[in-house]
Amino acid sequence: MPSRRVICTRLWNINGRNLRFLALIIGIQVLFLLTYYPSIFANWKGNYKLRFSLLLYEHESFSTHDTLWTKEEILGNNREQFVKANDTMNLLPSDSFRSSCSQLNFTFASPILEPNLSEKEKDLFLLIFIMSSPGRTVSLERRNVIRGTWAQDLGRINSKSWRYVFLLGNSNRSEINSDIKSEARFYNDIMLLNFRDSYDNLVIKVLSGLRWAFMHGNARFILKADDDVYVRIPRLISWLNKHGGNKFYGGHIFHPSRVRRFNTSETMNLVAEDCYPKKHYPSYAAGPIYVLSSDAIPFLFRKMHKWKVFPVEDAYLGLLAETVGIKPVIIPGSLYSNSKTYPSMCHWVSSVAFGHRFNSTDIRLIHREAQEVEDLRPSQLITLCILNMTTDNAGLILLCLVGMFSFVVVFLKVKRKYRRGSNPT
Repeated sequence: MPSRRVICTRLWNINGRNLRFLALIIGIQVLFLLTYYPSIFANWKGNYKLRFSLLLYEHESFSTHDTLWTKEEILGNNREQFVKANDTMNLLPSDSFRSSCSQLNFTFASPILEPNLSEKEKDLFLLIFIMSSPGRTVSLERRNVIRGTWAQDLGRINSKSWRYVFLLGNSNRSEINSDIKSEARFYNDIMLLNFRDSYDNLVIKVLSGLRWAFMHGNARFILKADDDVYVRIPRLISWLNKHGGNKFYGGHIFHPSRVRRFNTSETMNLVAEDCYPKKHYPSYAAGPIYVLSSDAIPFLFRKMHKWKVFPVEDAYLGLLAETVGIKPVIIPGSLYSNSKTYPSMCHWVSSVAFGHRFNSTDIRLIHREAQEVEDLRPSQLITLCILNMTTDNAGLILLCLVGMFSFVVVFLKVKRKYRRGSNPT
């Protein structure tokens, strides 16, 4: 019987053609992938411009609670945690609170106009603050589209009441402010705050809205959403009813990330060192969509004196949360992307929100699809998901099958040659 070395030499000589054939197939596959699926390799290189996080599974490590603290409990049963707890204002920074750094002179904005809430609406399960801006074209169109799509079924879902409110600041044009006041009186869904609306002032809008919600409402949860996202409110309410607990803070979580400075090539969300001296943010919920329980608000706000308010609102809230020991929780099924990405059939299986950077047309299209899939059973959705994946990646699947077939053919030929080489006649 020939030695192992002899057998290996024979196989190399005999199967050189087969190996070259297999190498050719693999080379064609790699070339095809580079040409038609460049995002796969771009991600390997660290290009996360197109960043998805489809979170289909719940984190069991999150401890849930059957009850939430109400405002009465915070003011009454937990007096030892607060000074002069009978006074709600002592739980939150006062109107005269100031925070200044080179980028922002912060003070709370008070409402010029606010929606009239009925007694039932003051005791909500979910209050939704939708960030909008003053304007006669794009912003107005987005508000109208949201009113007619994902926020249209205002009322109760599974006995849980909810309401939305658009948050806006002032425009530098008096005629636009006049139009907004007329719109607010007509729809009763706008809160107009007395500050100049801008992207850098977003943190003023959000913190002022949260303060108002705690002082004048009694919502168990508050959802902050941008006007370029799509929210599936029934699914979100169902999830919060089951998993939302005391001092809740959650959404799509960004883990500790680098602070963007002015001396870099970055152009957005820049923070000066005198506003925030550390090099990294703690984990925080991404700005387009996140949820806070109302009982968390006083805990967060009581630490505002410790950190200067800076323009990156979502990172600032995460900083306050870390300071008081509130860990951000992943809300499963939140799809977040840095670029406009339409939900596929698979995303509908367990998603609660899509975002961001959708325009009015996008939101209408997504809502139309949402209406169609709501009538489907989960098993039907999963089947359509599989079919959708097969259709979208037909070329990739075919290529993989060709590669597998080629490998099997070469393997069988090598095996046959090996047997012949080990049993010479």
